[in-house]
Amino acid sequence: RAYTSAATLLAEADAVCVAAPTMDHFLLARTAVAQGAHVFLDWPLTTSLSEAEQLAQFAEEAGVEIGVARPLPVTGLLAARPDGWRPRLATMTLVGSGHDATQDGADLPWPQRIAGLVGLALALAGSADVQRLDAEADRGAGARLHAVVFSLRFRNGTLVHAHLREGTPAPEDAFRLDASGQGLRVSARALRGPLIIESQDSASLSDAGPRAMPSRTSADTQELTAFIEAIAAGQQAPVSILDGLRTMRLVEQVMERLR
Repeated sequence: RAYTSAATLLAEADAVCVAAPTMDHFLLARTAVAQGAHVFLDWPLTTSLSEAEQLAQFAEEAGVEIGVARPLPVTGLLAARPDGWRPRLATMTLVGSGHDATQDGADLPWPQRIAGLVGLALALAGSADVQRLDAEADRGAGARLHAVVFSLRFRNGTLVHAHLREGTPAPEDAFRLDASGQGLRVSARALRGPLIIESQDSASLSDAGPRAMPSRTSADTQELTAFIEAIAAGQQAPVSILDGLRTMRLVEQVMERLR
């Protein structure tokens, strides 16, 4: 059904997905929350950390959920982890170009690529309590970023090292994850998986299937579907605005180190 105005839609909706330019996210989400509707936001959540913090407060006061999409399409990758597993060490590499729309997840601007790996690091560590953060950048003419390296030492013992650089790699070389901990080695060669899990004796425990990657639309639908199912069951959003805030705050710290 088509609606002639947002007000008409919100008067009837229990939950809405905001698919609009980022500059409109705050106003649309705030209006929906004020009407008592649950909201799903794409990334970037808002134009500033302050706006996102206000939305989180509005949602708490209204008793509604705001779910968010991850900056990079790694939902399937994270869902394939063994229950309760977290790495002791993890390294991640993302290679791509902000103007190359052929690469999965690598055709995004630098802030979103950095946010994607920061968010993935937080999810893998199962914590936002960072003890130490280091970051360095290689810049070219006009201060254009060529490469970024950052490391996060979490208080729970997890250490994550991330490397992002410009380039036009083959799809199988655009992303790499290698992690180990609790007697397992975990790896992936694509943002959408599969996730390869091996025991320390190198015997494969599971292989999530062929390396073919689903379309971006299916990944987005997976996140939105999980949000709607959680709301219908009276549960919290699988990835909430509070998770998004943790990522945004840490990204700000990384960017501060790079300035």
